Amino acid sequence: MRKDETIKKNIGATFDFIRYLIDTPEALEGLPDKSTIDFLEMNEPLPTPTSPRRPNDRQPTVVFRVGRSFSRLQP
Repeated sequence: MRKDETIKKNIGATFDFIRYLIDTPEALEGLPDKSTIDFLEMNEPLPTPTSPRRPNDRQPTVVFRVGRSFSRLQP
């Protein structure tokens, strides 16, 4: 996937996620302050602690699987 395609996909997922949060505000409960939110495609494997998606991040990461709806993945 080209860089511009990835950017468009991520922007689209972000706006879809914001709409989801407006409709489902309880999804924010338990999210750590200053955490990073990652979106995974439905067919993308869950990252393992030994292979984080962003190895330089020191902030907690919360992962949401993206499909027709969002579902939070518990660590």
